Amino acid sequence: MADLNIQVDQHDINLIKDDLRHINNGMPTAVIRSINRAVDGVKTDMVAVARKTYTVKATAARKNITVQKASSGKMVAWTQSKGKPINLIDYKVSPSTVQPKRKTPITVEVIKGSRKSLKHGFVAVMPSSHKGAFKRAGKSRLPIHELSGPRIEDLYARPENQKVLQDGADTRLTAELGRQADYIFKQRNGLL
Repeated sequence: MADLNIQVDQHDINLIKDDLRHINNGMPTAVIRSINRAVDGVKTDMVAVARKTYTVKATAARKNITVQKASSGKMVAWTQSKGKPINLIDYKVSPSTVQPKRKTPITVEVIKGSRKSLKHGFVAVMPSSHKGAFKRAGKSRLPIHELSGPRIEDLYARPENQKVLQDGADTRLTAELGRQADYIFKQRNGLL
């Protein structure tokens, strides 16, 4: 995934400085909280971008996303998505239940609006309680291989999706800076 760069505008910093100048650690606290809220929002936006194109379940998309939050010692936060391809069962598989006597092939829709028949595919639950979409390696019953869909990380690197994620992060950070500065000011002055 290409990197997103979230920066605090100097104009916003000057406003926060003026509002919180008499509050001990007010400005750093507001900036850290704002960055952390913005980076959480980026994670939400990443899931939305993935679900706009793919039928992937939100929990499966979220599993591959890591968030590192800012702290007073390190005013840097990041969101990263990496991992192996997502199991096919976490996309739209029909039927998604185990049906051992099924004669017709299961269907899969990975890209929205593009449903395909999966010849010789089936849904099974392993003894470990893991449910997945599988296909036999040959004509015999075993071995079987679990099927997976595409990596969603490739979507995030597309320029149009980078722009959506960047714009969302910038908007969120600007809004949060004002909100956090206002909250800290009211909290420290007993106005809450």
